Amino acid sequence: DIIPVYARVRPKAANAPLSLALATVGDEGGAIPQATITANGKMLGGSVFVSATLAEMPRQKFYGEDANLKATYVSEDVIVQLGDHSQAISPLTLTGEKGLGASADVSTGNWNIKATAQRARYIFPVQERLAFSVGYATSSTSTASVNLMHRNGYYQGSIMSLRTLSSPFGPTSKLDLECGMDNAEALRDPSCSMQFSNSSRRLSYRLGAQRGSTSFPGAIAGATQFSEYLSFRLSRSIRLDNNLNVTKRSLGGGFERSNLFAKVGVTWSTRVLGGSLYVSAHGVHTQNAYTTLASSSDRTDNTLRSSLGYHLRRMGLTVSVEQGTSRSSSEGTSGGLSRIKSNYRYSPTQSWSINGSWEMSSGNLSAMALKQTQHQIGLGSTLALAKGWTASATAFRSTVEATIRQQYASLRGSITRTFKTGRTLSARIQMNHSAGRQEIRASDYRLAFTTPLASPFNRAQSEANILRGRLIDQDTGAPITGIMMFSATTSL
Repeated sequence: DIIPVYARVRPKAANAPLSLALATVGDEGGAIPQATITANGKMLGGSVFVSATLAEMPRQKFYGEDANLKATYVSEDVIVQLGDHSQAISPLTLTGEKGLGASADVSTGNWNIKATAQRARYIFPVQERLAFSVGYATSSTSTASVNLMHRNGYYQGSIMSLRTLSSPFGPTSKLDLECGMDNAEALRDPSCSMQFSNSSRRLSYRLGAQRGSTSFPGAIAGATQFSEYLSFRLSRSIRLDNNLNVTKRSLGGGFERSNLFAKVGVTWSTRVLGGSLYVSAHGVHTQNAYTTLASSSDRTDNTLRSSLGYHLRRMGLTVSVEQGTSRSSSEGTSGGLSRIKSNYRYSPTQSWSINGSWEMSSGNLSAMALKQTQHQIGLGSTLALAKGWTASATAFRSTVEATIRQQYASLRGSITRTFKTGRTLSARIQMNHSAGRQEIRASDYRLAFTTPLASPFNRAQSEANILRGRLIDQDTGAPITGIMMFSATTSL
């Protein structure tokens, strides 16, 4: 939350804002306690951010407690993270997985050093990751780095890589090359990654390729991937685009997998009666094949997707239609699939918004599904009342007919009061009903209270560092929550 700082709640030292939220969440299975605290301020020439969330999730004991503890220090040349965080080293080593541990990112002159040690908390089996990187900026537009990573757990092993980053065709282009060794036979079975992108006023495109050795300590072991995206604007109203993704993987023992996704289409847009009108049409081809020693399966889909949308400031409507065919040569089956869906929004006033959705589909809706027919409808509304009150309600219903008829319905309502002091009080209730193989009725509720306090991090006596007010939706006028604002390296 953005917590405004007022003189009546902050001490004379003008301390940084701290938010303490205590919530009680419960259902028919019992209460679930939660507590959240966040703080930020200046320290040692940089900014310090601290956040902690403690919660116990009885329904997910398999994954442990849903706790999140994090402390971050940010200055011009140093970033230090402790607790639950993510760290990115390179595409072949660590790409941003979240874990519990510590990491540092230090820059001095043309050099950059990154190090991290973390352990996944919620993934079974547990993953332990240790990574280190040394980078050097050879020019203002290119860098080179040596990266090392070691994993323990389901993926186990070490890899060392050399990576280069450059802008060969100006500031809008980017070329990322990396190759690594993870065993003594690396020269005959290397792991490499390439990503290239470039954009101009009318043309933008991305190319990517990645190969993992059979002993690579990660999910791309034995895989070869290629991706491509291109967007070309013929005129102010017409844009062409296409997308291609190809993946092939072989781990030995007779296991092979291949996936192909290709899409090409055109979009036309213009201004009509003060609103934005667009029409698009895309053809999609997907092909998936799996082979093991015991069996094999495949599926090919060809789909035509078309969309029509018209949007004004206070209202909008989007309708999309899909028609296609599905075929499996291994099973000797074929069939059709169709889907039509619409989304609409309407704001009668700046403080009242209404939105809804409707969908009907039939056929083999996914590669693993039987033939089925599905209907969905949803409706929601948000109303900003006087004196800081906001109320919202949503309703959803879905019906699926295959070998049996399955129905699901959900109703949720919430109300929130925001006080001038920055405190908030909210309540939410939800009721669910499922009928089909068995009938299930359930409900749960949530009560929460948030109040701003003062943190021990002293800040200068400057009114320029104080933010007052609320964020609201420009179209509906409804308050927006859950937003974190940043100015340079300072969290607001």
